[in-house]
Amino acid sequence: MNSNTLFGGILKSKYVAQFLNKNTMIQFGKTFAIGVVSAGCDFLLFHLLVKYLKLWTVFSSGASQIVGFWASFLLNKFWTFKVRENFLKQLSSYTVLFMFNLAFSSLAIYLLVDVMKQNEYFSKIFIMGLIFIWNFIIYKIIIYKVKGSPK
Repeated sequence: MNSNTLFGGILKSKYVAQFLNKNTMIQFGKTFAIGVVSAGCDFLLFHLLVKYLKLWTVFSSGASQIVGFWASFLLNKFWTFKVRENFLKQLSSYTVLFMFNLAFSSLAIYLLVDVMKQNEYFSKIFIMGLIFIWNFIIYKIIIYKVKGSPK
């Protein structure tokens, strides 16, 4: 099988196709905008806690993520994906994802900043970028997916 056939097959798969349409691109843009606002709040609070209150970076990172939790969940649910039903189910799935992200980011920032002596701000931005990418995919195919909807 040559690479053109393999690449063409991947692009035609139903899993990839659900991400290569106008609706998904709009959702991605909205999710990105919400992410920028949430990340801005997250980063600003992180900065205030680390710089001015002199709190531990791991604690500050976790506390700042909590601030963006509700805004991000509600804006993505009602504005980006326009899903009105399944509030508790989506909230519980979103919470599980959030807890995973919180654990991952706490471990990652500890490793990058405390162990590897990397800049805390660049480390925070890098971790936030990784989380954004996998969050959108999980939002789209699991959390905000409406049964029977191609989304």
